[in-house]
Amino acid sequence: MTISEKAMRGRNGFLFLNGKDSNNLVEHLQGEVAVQPSARRVHTANREVIAGLNVPFLGIIVPEAHCLYPEELPEGMAPPSPDRPVNTVIDDMAPGYVYPIDVLSAYKEAGGVVYTGRDSHWTQMAALETYRALRGRLGRTHDFTLAYEPSIAAETGDLTMDSREQVIAAERKAQVRSNLGYENLFASRVLNHGNVMVLHNPNGQGRALAFGTSFSGRLIPAYASDFRELVFCYGTTVDPFMVDLVAPDCVICELPERFLHFPALSVRGGTIVGLLL
Repeated sequence: MTISEKAMRGRNGFLFLNGKDSNNLVEHLQGEVAVQPSARRVHTANREVIAGLNVPFLGIIVPEAHCLYPEELPEGMAPPSPDRPVNTVIDDMAPGYVYPIDVLSAYKEAGGVVYTGRDSHWTQMAALETYRALRGRLGRTHDFTLAYEPSIAAETGDLTMDSREQVIAAERKAQVRSNLGYENLFASRVLNHGNVMVLHNPNGQGRALAFGTSFSGRLIPAYASDFRELVFCYGTTVDPFMVDLVAPDCVICELPERFLHFPALSVRGGTIVGLLL
């Protein structure tokens, strides 16, 4: 099996992110590298922006595979430390942020697959499990019908690819899904920064504004199943300009654990700048 230069091989062929473009992830997870004061100041500044929202807010910090599958880490590698970034900066972040490791650990123990060992992202099923567990924090207590069929096929297997071009092609292919119960009204068709989507589901209720990373590619169908209108913007924090523009019933923000030690600052209009560039 081909292994990406951004991956390392664990036990039983399980692949983890720990190479090029990994941003010292393992050193941070093991508590060897502390979060810089400048990063903590960014989290504090973003906290003030989010505190000014007039609608319910949910922040989802996605646990890394290293934290959910420590038994598959390479021989001799220590498991993630209690001093890793999520435990040292979450108090600096806005109320509403959740680190759902208990939800995902229970899902794994019940036989669910959170990470396949081929992809740096979680599975679509794990993302759905997390959203179902947390949506009540947004006041969403009614039942909703899935407008898609969650599948392992939604992953790209980026840790098994040896070129960026392969990953991009796989991500684009995964974005094109059939038999969806919602309509894509607008898509910028950009993979990361500049990615903006507007989705409509006649069977959903309310309007949501969501921010997130490539991990949200697995969450978006769950959001779109629940809400009548969904606007998604790539980003790891809230853009208050988009909140004013969309006037949502709630705001959701996803970011993976690996981004906590280099957070983006909330900038008014940053989403539009990213889209234009």
